[in-house]
Amino acid sequence: MSSQEQRARQKKTTPITQEQKQALWALFRTTNYAHDALPRPGHDAPLDALAAKLQLTYTQCARQYGIYRRSRRDDVCHTLSPAAHARRAFGVSGTLRNRLRSIARDAAFVRELAAKIPLPVVANARAGCWYAHTKHVARFKSTDGHRGQWALSLRRLNLDFLRIVVTHNGALLVDATRRGRSLPDALSKTVPIWCCCVNRAAGFAAEELRLPPCVADAEAREIEARLDACVSLMRQHAPHLSLKKPLRCVWVVNGDDTSIALPEDATPIICVSASAPNGDLQGAADDEEAWAPPGFTADVFWRNPQILEEASDDAVEAAVAAAAAAAPAAPCEEAEPYDYVAPGLAVGSRRAGRPPECWAAFDAVVNVTQDEYAGMAGDARYLQVPVAEGKRDKGGLVRHLPAALRFIAARLAKGDRVLVHCAQGRDRSVGVALAVLATCFDEDLALDAERCAAVAAGGTVALDRGRGKELLCRLLNVVVKARPRAEPSRATM
Repeated sequence: MSSQEQRARQKKTTPITQEQKQALWALFRTTNYAHDALPRPGHDAPLDALAAKLQLTYTQCARQYGIYRRSRRDDVCHTLSPAAHARRAFGVSGTLRNRLRSIARDAAFVRELAAKIPLPVVANARAGCWYAHTKHVARFKSTDGHRGQWALSLRRLNLDFLRIVVTHNGALLVDATRRGRSLPDALSKTVPIWCCCVNRAAGFAAEELRLPPCVADAEAREIEARLDACVSLMRQHAPHLSLKKPLRCVWVVNGDDTSIALPEDATPIICVSASAPNGDLQGAADDEEAWAPPGFTADVFWRNPQILEEASDDAVEAAVAAAAAAAPAAPCEEAEPYDYVAPGLAVGSRRAGRPPECWAAFDAVVNVTQDEYAGMAGDARYLQVPVAEGKRDKGGLVRHLPAALRFIAARLAKGDRVLVHCAQGRDRSVGVALAVLATCFDEDLALDAERCAAVAAGGTVALDRGRGKELLCRLLNVVVKARPRAEPSRATM
């Protein structure tokens, strides 16, 4: 291969499929590369042959090898992080087997606590899902509680979580941290800020901000200074909040006494930090992209408890690979893989768009992924919007959105039932649905025939640019109410 061909090969950065990832990782497990670096093209026959067979570029292979090495970094002494060196000094390595066993030990604490407190268990995505096997998921991000960034996220109002709390008079919210602290910022600051905003917006104006002792008084005063603006946003975007009693956080850390006195004058949210501060691998499940093999999710982990019975690291890795390969293509194979967010418009996961079943429920399908079911291409009822998941193609949705809007508007104008789906029905498909709601529907979510016809014809709809963000946030709350798992990224919004 010439140097020019190599450079062209390296520039191509098309995202790879799950099958390609698994094939690469299988090769990495059986090969020891010199200097722990991936050989350049033309220097390793097995790698070159596999790359040619799978039509992969060197850059794609190298990126996967970096992820693979991070998942096994404790096996390579000179690449150990300071935290990994500390673990090895105490005789504990961060292998996949030890990581999963650490997660299982911490999950046992959560089960013990849940058995004593008769409240629903809610996992805070994403780390919390590894420690609590539950259908309930909340989305409080630590970044909303980082120092100087305290805020109420309009993309994560967590109104579905609030309904669970109000219905059951409380909840256990499970998360974890690996930063050598007792509580993640999501539990120590993001959730208390949210609780205070909900309380004051619901009429408990005198309810104070309650933070755990680990938050310094100076930081608490700075947070309090921002609360009025946050409460105003909550009132604006969730105007009909109603509480019998104010919400109040109670914090529990793995290793604490689990005999908790619940407040009688408030609705308790038990913030559970599942990771033991002095454990072998504190917060072992955190940042799963850096250690979990492709396809191995929290859902797969919970459905395959026999993995922990394997006696060696290699046996565990083989069992994990087998479980990931046997797992459904979509991480969440929900009973109803789609939800209607407006009359005639549904958002769903990839499974919702699977033929021929999809045609029994819908008259048109828009696929916002790079993967395509066989037999769909060329069907007049079908449109593919080939946008990569995650951060790999930030401008892709903007490029393809006009065509998607024309297709959907034309179908809605005819009275068709339209499905917009991406891999999980959380991000890209939600972004397309928001654009449709903003351009083709009125404020009462009724189809606006005039605007819909204009969009279908390739025209534009004049929107108030000054209120664009406010409009999208309001519509997002509508979508989240219909589909609680909707969580569009900042790039999508």
